[in-house]
Amino acid sequence: MNKLTLIALFFAAAFISSCKEEEPTVEAQLIGVWNLNEYYVDGELDVELLDLMTMNYEFLAGGTGKKTINDLFVQPCKWSYDDTNKKLTLMIEDLAIEGGTVLGDTIVADITKLDETNLWLSHDEDGLAIGERYLKSN
Repeated sequence: MNKLTLIALFFAAAFISSCKEEEPTVEAQLIGVWNLNEYYVDGELDVELLDLMTMNYEFLAGGTGKKTINDLFVQPCKWSYDDTNKKLTLMIEDLAIEGGTVLGDTIVADITKLDETNLWLSHDEDGLAIGERYLKSN
C-alpha cells in the first residue's frame, strides 16, 4: 500500500467513527416530566395508592426539579445520578402548607429500566421493597 492509500483509509476510518451516534447519558434521558403509572410494595401492585393520588417528577437540567402530588403539592427537589454505583438520588424539600407541612425525603434508587418512555425505580423504604414505574409526558 502506498502512503496516499494509507492516509485515505485513516481519514475514512476517522470519519466513520465520528459519525456514530453516541448514546444519550442517563442524565439527559431523565430530563422531562415523569408520571407515576405503577407502584409496587414488596412485589405487589398497590392499586389503592394509585387510585388515591397522582404523582410526577419533573427533572430539569442541572440537577433541579420538582415533585408534584395530586396537582396540589409541588415540592422542589434536587437530583443526581451516580454512574459508578448506578444510583439516582432524589432530595425532596419540605413544603409548608396551610395547617402543616408536607415532609420531604431523600430517596436513593436503582434505575432498573430507562428508555424514551419508561423509568423504573426500585428502592428500600422502611424495610419495604418499593418499585415505581413512570411514563414520560410528551
